Amino acid sequence: MNLAPKGDRDYQSHDIAKRVRPPLKAIADQYNARVKIAEVPPGPPVISTLVAEIYGPDYDRQRGLALQVRDIMEKTEGVVDVDWIMEEDQTRYDIKVDQERAALHGISTAHLTEVLTTTLTGKQAGLLHVPEEKEDVPITLKAPLELRAGIDRLKAIKIPSASGEAVSLSTLVTVEKTPLDRSIYHKNLMPVVYVTADVAGAKESPVYAILEMRKKIAALTLPEGYSVTQHTANVPDSDRKFAMKWDGEWHITYEVFRDLGIAFGIVLILISFW
Repeated sequence: MNLAPKGDRDYQSHDIAKRVRPPLKAIADQYNARVKIAEVPPGPPVISTLVAEIYGPDYDRQRGLALQVRDIMEKTEGVVDVDWIMEEDQTRYDIKVDQERAALHGISTAHLTEVLTTTLTGKQAGLLHVPEEKEDVPITLKAPLELRAGIDRLKAIKIPSASGEAVSLSTLVTVEKTPLDRSIYHKNLMPVVYVTADVAGAKESPVYAILEMRKKIAALTLPEGYSVTQHTANVPDSDRKFAMKWDGEWHITYEVFRDLGIAFGIVLILISFW
């Protein structure tokens, strides 16, 4: 969304973003969706203002720990647009042709594959020549959504046999359900789960939000009997223990103030002994 020039409006862009976020989030919550009000970032290119990187020896438990961190962020005042870079569980359907049954009806595997491909993704049937268009418009054949939304509807598709009889796809194939593999992100050769958020409240600095969340995360207990180690500047040395690193704009801010503090201290020493 492009805003009017600064002289034509009474509010700054950040104030407008803060005003529209609550009603949009209320709509998204009704449908279990996540909405982000993304402003043009004036700072360094980072994933988000607040980024929590979760490391550990077991990826499923990393996911569980990331969920706990995400819940803490959602309950922290001033922390908004909470999300995580993690795919939800999805199901993969493997459709295998019963070649013996298909052969009895005179239907080849290639023909079944073509029917399913045309139904799901469509097939180009030709080109439409429109004088007003610079390029030809492709004509695509595709089944309507109500006929391809769901494996049961796909299995009900009728396919003509060699004798002209319509045969349901369900009698010619078997369907196997398997979980779809999720993407696993790595950093420094270690699996990592990212939890992201932004800040928009009375205190705009991420420092105050992190200081409040650090206490809550440190209170999380693990079955191994130790608490989650929280790193600020460096990535954990290994993934043998569960740990977390704060990243995002906070990491850039920390490095800048650290380097400025060191440089200021050196200058004071040089001035004192010059």
